[in-house]
Amino acid sequence: MFALVIKLFFVHLFALVSPGPDFFFVARKAISENQRSAVLGVVGIILGLVVWLSASLLGLALLFKLYPPIESAVLLLGGAYLSYLGSLMLRVKRNISLAQISVQRAVNPVSDWANIRQGLLVNLANAKAIIYFSGIFSLLVGSLTDYWQIAFIAVMILLESFIYFYLIAHLFSRPGVKSF
Repeated sequence: MFALVIKLFFVHLFALVSPGPDFFFVARKAISENQRSAVLGVVGIILGLVVWLSASLLGLALLFKLYPPIESAVLLLGGAYLSYLGSLMLRVKRNISLAQISVQRAVNPVSDWANIRQGLLVNLANAKAIIYFSGIFSLLVGSLTDYWQIAFIAVMILLESFIYFYLIAHLFSRPGVKSF
């Protein structure tokens, strides 16, 4: 069990540090808004991870193997949502500065629930998460049978993810990083 925990810790850490939609979402929130907004987005990401962990532990890989169109539909919907987010970013004026964005957010702040919801949707639409939890993660934890082992692994993944994304939110919300 200990060897599996160590292996899973490093595999998940590697998955976290390879930039994806979650990373860019948190970094953008921290730079253009503030640390609080970014951390609330992280809470949404963690809620998304709870969904993926639950699905993975309940047989997501088996479901996708038995019904490939379901996996295709999930990937297609996730890609469509990420494309939608990309189109929103393209609509932003090209010459707007981060300072102007911050002022706009101060005048029209996004609600706490909206920040959490955005983080949740970004994570649920994240193709990297779908592939990771239906493939790599499922293979690594497929041999676990005791509920306490499964719960321990799930809590470790959630804590590791929260700490990583919290550090990203903290780092990118610093004035020195924002002015860079």
